[in-house]
Amino acid sequence: MLGISLLFVGIVLISNGISFLTKADGKSIAFLNVIVGFIIVIGNLITLGHAIVTGGDAMTYNNIAAGLLFGITYLFIAGNFLFKLDLRNFGLYCAGASVFAVIMSIVSFIGGSWPFGVLWAAWFVLWFSGTVQFNFKAKFMEKAFPYIAIIEGLFAALLPAVLLLMGWWVL
Repeated sequence: MLGISLLFVGIVLISNGISFLTKADGKSIAFLNVIVGFIIVIGNLITLGHAIVTGGDAMTYNNIAAGLLFGITYLFIAGNFLFKLDLRNFGLYCAGASVFAVIMSIVSFIGGSWPFGVLWAAWFVLWFSGTVQFNFKAKFMEKAFPYIAIIEGLFAALLPAVLLLMGWWVL
């Protein structure tokens, strides 16, 4: 599931970054984010149901929670473009996701999984950027965020997804 989710996350991050830079139509941005958000949320809810029935372990639930963090992120982005939401609430959501990402990065490094430590650190940067932009009204983030999204999409999602899906990176 992780490789599939990261594939869609990478594509939507790159697309969002480019769309912000080119000032694409908000409804077009929303459409892709809704699709990706639902793919991730529904996939993780199915996995959650399976884990409940079969007695999943703590790591299974941790992975589901992480997946849902990503899925809800893209649904919120879509909602903003469709309904012009107050993004301060999304900034607070990003703050919570940032805390989770920092903890997961530290745990991954301590556990000897430096690739996941690096990925979680990168995802922290992405979510924390949302916190800074939407809760502290940092104007510099408006210009930096599209580039952060593109770079993260390539190196913290799309590349790891390809490696996982090709079997070149085994968890």
